[in-house]
Amino acid sequence: MQLFDRDLFKSNDFICELTLDLKLIVRDCRATQKPIHLSRKYYASYFRQASGVTLEFRDDDSFWLSVKRADGEKPIRLLVDLRLIPGINAKNQPVGTARSEPNHSPQLKEPWGRIQMSMNPLSMLGQLVSPELRDKCYAYMGTILCLTLLVVLLPLIASDLASKLILSLFGLGA
Repeated sequence: MQLFDRDLFKSNDFICELTLDLKLIVRDCRATQKPIHLSRKYYASYFRQASGVTLEFRDDDSFWLSVKRADGEKPIRLLVDLRLIPGINAKNQPVGTARSEPNHSPQLKEPWGRIQMSMNPLSMLGQLVSPELRDKCYAYMGTILCLTLLVVLLPLIASDLASKLILSLFGLGA
């Protein structure tokens, strides 16, 4: 597996690479002619002892792989769900490319955590920062707006008060 970032305006950058030996799983799939799913149960009963690979399972179906980055920074964790299907089964039960129909075996969900482009700056801010920081930014923007209105309206309020004071001093008020 190789992981690249996806850039819009320049070439994609290589992030990391991982090699996972799947010979045992492929051999099992060929021998039994049944689908093999690298699940927690399959891993615990057979794959761990035979391969010597240590996997950290998130749930019964998927596991985390830690991959060293090419730039030497903090390792990346990839969430993997690995299933092998014999060729005859794949021909009899076709699935769509990526998330297109028919989307089954397994059902591939839409990716989460992607930015939805919007012309609304507040919507974009809400996606780019944490909820706590977003709330603080909204509070600061609200405070700045109120202070700006106060500064803009202060001459109007002061002139109104001054005219009322002058009119009341000279008895010209009605």
